[in-house]
Amino acid sequence: MKNLYLLLISLLLSTYSFSQDQNIKYSKFRYAEIENGYNQLGTNSHTASKPFIKREANKYYNVAGYDSTLSYNKKSWWGRKVFDEHLLKVEKEDFWFSLDPTMNFQVGKDFNSERSSTYVNTRGFYIEGQLGKEFSFQTSFYETQARFADYTTNWVKEHKGVSGAGLIPGQGIANSFKDGGYDYAMAEAEMSYTPSKYFNFQFGTGKNFIGDGYRSMFLSDGGFSYPYFKINTTFWNIKYTNYYMWMQDIRPEVAMNGNVHQKKFVTAHYLSWNITDRINVGFFESITWADSTGQRGFDVSYLNPIIFYRPIEFSLGSSGGNAIVGFSTKIKITNSIQFYGQAVLDEFTLSEVKASNGYWANKFAFQLGVNYFDAFGVEGLQLKQEVNWARPYTFSHKEPLQNYGHYNQPIGHQWGANFWESVSILRYRYDRYFVDAKIIYGKKGYDTDTTNWGGDIYQNYNDREQDYGNKVAQGNVGTLLYTNVKAGYIVNPSINLKLFVDFTFRDFKILEETAFLKNSSGGVISFGIRTDLFNTYYDF
Repeated sequence: MKNLYLLLISLLLSTYSFSQDQNIKYSKFRYAEIENGYNQLGTNSHTASKPFIKREANKYYNVAGYDSTLSYNKKSWWGRKVFDEHLLKVEKEDFWFSLDPTMNFQVGKDFNSERSSTYVNTRGFYIEGQLGKEFSFQTSFYETQARFADYTTNWVKEHKGVSGAGLIPGQGIANSFKDGGYDYAMAEAEMSYTPSKYFNFQFGTGKNFIGDGYRSMFLSDGGFSYPYFKINTTFWNIKYTNYYMWMQDIRPEVAMNGNVHQKKFVTAHYLSWNITDRINVGFFESITWADSTGQRGFDVSYLNPIIFYRPIEFSLGSSGGNAIVGFSTKIKITNSIQFYGQAVLDEFTLSEVKASNGYWANKFAFQLGVNYFDAFGVEGLQLKQEVNWARPYTFSHKEPLQNYGHYNQPIGHQWGANFWESVSILRYRYDRYFVDAKIIYGKKGYDTDTTNWGGDIYQNYNDREQDYGNKVAQGNVGTLLYTNVKAGYIVNPSINLKLFVDFTFRDFKILEETAFLKNSSGGVISFGIRTDLFNTYYDF
C-alpha cells in the first residue's frame, strides 16, 4: 500500500510542475537496439547509467520513430491501437500524456514437477506524460497471480519477510494463492525535472542499473523497487550521477519497535568520463548505513554530492556505514564491438593480497564482457559474452543490516558473493520477429544455518568459518547450467507488447541438499503475451 500511496502522490504533484524527460523503461530486449546507436564511434555517449533519458537517447537512436518504423499503417482505429499506437494519447501545445494497459498472461509446464501447470496472470496500467518543457512523469501498477516452476517456488519459500510471506524475485512480498500459487503487486512512479541541458533531477519509486553488462556489480535492477532521488549532471565528456536511495531489510530477525521493515539507506556516486571517442572510464562509490536501534535515520553527512565517501565514514567512527568503491571501463574497438568491465573493492589488506593466502577480508569482485552488435554483418543480431566473479564475503557486513542488499536480495550481482559465472547471450530481431537465447554456467558456494562460507550477504562476516584459505565457490558448492530460448512476435512496439514461446532447461547440482536447494534437471516451457517494460530474473 505504501508504494501505491507514493504513486498517487506522484500523480498529484505532477500537475504543479512542467517538464519532458521521461526515462525509457529498462527492458534489456529493447535496450539492445538503443545501445547499438549509443556505441557508435564518435558519439559522446554514456551507456552505463540506466534507465536512459529520452532526450539523451534521441541523439543516438530515434526513440520517437521506434513505433513508426514497424507501423502497419492500419486505417481502422482498432488496427492502429492494437498494432501501433498507445491506447489513449492526448497531445496539446504544452502537454501530453498516454495511458496503456499492461499484461503478462502465460501458461506453461515444469517437466521436473508433478504439479499442475505453471502460469502468470498480470494486469496493470502504464501512464507517462509531460507538462511544458521541463517536467515529465510516468507511473505503473501491476497485480499478479502466478504459480512458478519448482526451483523458483523453493527460492520464494526460502526468502521470507517478517510475516512469513514469500518474496518473489525482484517483485516484492506475496501472499499464498490457491494451489501453490502467489498473489502480489508492484507499483512504480517517477517525476523528472530538467531545468537546463546540464542538470536532470528525478524522484520516484523504481529501480536503477549501472553497467554495460547483463549483470552489474555496482547497482542492479534484480531487487525490489525502492524510493530514490537521482541527480544527473552532464557536461563536456562527463556524466556524473548521484543516487540517494531508501531501502529496507524485511528479515524477521531485524524487526523491532513495531517496525516490521527496518529502514536502511544507500547513497552512491557514478562518474562516467569519455577519455577519447573510443575509451570510457567510470568511478563508482556507495555507502550503506542503518541503525539496529532504529534511531539514526538519514545521515545528512552523506548528502555530499562530491566524491569521496571514505573520509566521511572515517569521521563518523563506529556510526559509519559500509563503503564500496569501483572502477569500470568500456573500449569501442569498432562500431560493432565493445569490451567492458567492472571491478568492485569492498575491503582488502594489501599485504594479504600479495601473500595470496586466501585472507577473508580481501573482498572484491569483477566483471569482463564483450558486446558484438550487428554481428558478422547481420543487422539486428547481437552477441554478448560476460564473466562475473566475486570473492566470499563481498557485499556483506558485520552488521547485516548494513550489507549491500534490499528486501532480502542483493543490489549488486543477484547471486550475492562467493561465485563465478559465465553468461552467453544471442539476440536477433527481424521486423517484428525476435529470438533471444541465453546460456549461464557457474558455481556458487552456499551457506547453511550453521555455516558461513561467504555466499550469503545477509550473514555476519564475523561468523566466518576461517580467516585464511578462502577461495571462490567454497562451502556447499552448487553448479548451475541454465539455458533459455525465447522467440516471438512484437504485437505493438509502442508498449513492447510481445507474443512469445519460452523454453528453459536448468540443471542444478548441489554438494549437500538442503530444504530449498535440491539437485534437479529438467525443462520448463511457457507460452504467452507480455508487455515487456521491466526485467525479471529467474536464472539462479
